[in-house]
Amino acid sequence: RGDARRHGDDFQAKLFWLYAASLLDPLSPIIKVAYERGPKSFDDILIEHDLARAPLDHEGKPILRRHTQCKWHTTAGVFGFAELADPAFVGAPRYSFLQKAHLAQTQHAPNGIGCRFELVTNWRLKADDPLLDLVRKESDALDLKKLFEGTTDRSRMGEVRKRWCEHLGVDHAGLHLVARTLAIAETTESLAGLRARLDDKFAPAGMERI
Repeated sequence: RGDARRHGDDFQAKLFWLYAASLLDPLSPIIKVAYERGPKSFDDILIEHDLARAPLDHEGKPILRRHTQCKWHTTAGVFGFAELADPAFVGAPRYSFLQKAHLAQTQHAPNGIGCRFELVTNWRLKADDPLLDLVRKESDALDLKKLFEGTTDRSRMGEVRKRWCEHLGVDHAGLHLVARTLAIAETTESLAGLRARLDDKFAPAGMERI
């Protein structure tokens, strides 16, 4: 448990500095990076973008703020759509990742626009799980068109919609709002590999190398 917590903190800190180094790049769209700041359970790292240069979501809307939750595990593991509705997946006694994301979305992006709530983890998506079909690898966002395809609860995506809607107590419109703000980022990079990348990032930014 001690190693897991220490490594998790190290993982979070290294990701923070990767983004923070971008503040010294005049061409970067990042204008603010904060540590332990933001909505509850998405306060590991906050990244803010300049409106004129912000990355765009799948509908062409600017992503002004990214709120990141980092989950580092010392051993390999996998997860799928059901785990996002299970509090144990994020080590919580009561509220699941989806419930926390739903609360953050209603408070900080009530129309589903402008914010992204990201899970960054070294666990992998299950090979046979519908969530693997939903995560768009060019952006880590969820494929909303695919999520809402199929007309019945018995379809592959219908099962996901039914489980998530019942878990959150929302209809399809409410699920669409929270789902369009979500991103699931897998990382296969070790802490040592992340450290090496951070060293390379510091050099052009004019920072002291690790």
